[in-house]
Amino acid sequence: MDRPITSTQASDHFGDVLRDVENGDTFVVTSAGEPVAKIIPVFKSRKQQQHGMLELLDYLEALPTRDSGE
Repeated sequence: MDRPITSTQASDHFGDVLRDVENGDTFVVTSAGEPVAKIIPVFKSRKQQQHGMLELLDYLEALPTRDSGE
């Protein structure tokens, strides 16, 4: 789940924000109460995507084959 953070808080605590992002947290940065940016872990997202694709391939390979009737 995205954690809201104001632009001032993000600026004042940027090191802490980056540490949390490295641990998988995501932030929505707001300005004047409106969302303006999202901070997400780049490499973790890529790893999660690759892991999800591998899980999907494993699932598909494990499905029983069906005769198409031809």
